[in-house]
Amino acid sequence: MGSNCLTKGSINFYFTDRRWPSKEGTSDLFDWLVIDHYDLFAKALVNKLDDFFEKKDFIDANGIFTPTNQKYMMHWVHMLESEISKDFENDKKLEVFNNFFERDKSKMQYLKEKFINSKNKKTVYIFNEANFCVNMDAPIKIRNALNVVRDGNKDFILLWVTICKKFDDLENILVREDPGILDLWADKKSVGFCQILDEFKFTPDIWA
Repeated sequence: MGSNCLTKGSINFYFTDRRWPSKEGTSDLFDWLVIDHYDLFAKALVNKLDDFFEKKDFIDANGIFTPTNQKYMMHWVHMLESEISKDFENDKKLEVFNNFFERDKSKMQYLKEKFINSKNKKTVYIFNEANFCVNMDAPIKIRNALNVVRDGNKDFILLWVTICKKFDDLENILVREDPGILDLWADKKSVGFCQILDEFKFTPDIWA
């Protein structure tokens, strides 16, 4: 689920020995997404994601076109990469964003339903918290928000992977330390992350 692209890339490496591209059919709602504000992310979950991808909430971040939802402080840093040239002027990039928004919203709607429907399954939600070390408030709020999305079904684990572990496991939260999280930026598989996922028994068809 977050806090940035490292999570999806690390999962891809675990199952396929490559970080990109993702295997067809394995896309999830929060892939390749930067999440800046954990309280707002939890709020989006509590709202059952009804309004997390509304065009009116998007802004251009810092003058370098990155579709950013200012309401929940989420950055889709890889959105429209195949449609937007690096040489485009910013107004051209915004035009492309507007032209393709409905297509992307339709995709997000499909992935949102997929995410919400996981409430009926035994689920591991993975959060690679790689940018800074937070206290236990953040995973607790996200866990509680997941309880809301899942309509009270607690058959899930929030796997909180961090560079520096500051707190121990809590109810429905497993805390694991992986000093090699940032290895992905060098296109390297994190041995530590793979060892963490080895603790779980996934169904044979999970990446078939």
